[in-house]
Amino acid sequence: MVGDERRDGTLADYELMAKLVQHFPQLDMCTMPVIEANDRPLDSRHLDMMLAALTYTDKPVFGSALSTANAQDCVAMTELLFPGVPIAQPADADGRPTASVMTIVNVNSPLRYDDRMLEALLVYAATGQAVVVTPFLLMGAMAPVSTVAALA
Repeated sequence: MVGDERRDGTLADYELMAKLVQHFPQLDMCTMPVIEANDRPLDSRHLDMMLAALTYTDKPVFGSALSTANAQDCVAMTELLFPGVPIAQPADADGRPTASVMTIVNVNSPLRYDDRMLEALLVYAATGQAVVVTPFLLMGAMAPVSTVAALA
């Protein structure tokens, strides 16, 4: 039966996901948080995943926000893909905001940031990239125990 097996994600899984994102118009973004390439070394897997995203799709991509170095690497890879485009350019000639890569930063409630993610947020912000800041809530720890109360 399909779906009975649970296993760690691989780079091949992430590459397949990027190809599916490219193929289907309903999928509009290739994101790192969906599949983690656990078959790659932790200190460099973000590079492999970013390369796959930039290679297999021309749709928007997410970069890693797990550390300052990861954020800097993802921004640098984006600069290589778009040579001559100022990475920190806040708007194009028509005044529309520009960003080449985006990321998610989780905020521990109440308003507490993980140091590594905060430093990554600063890297992305300093280079004019998009950052989605979202609360990370664990019911019963930093949010109410019930689902309804936690969502409220």
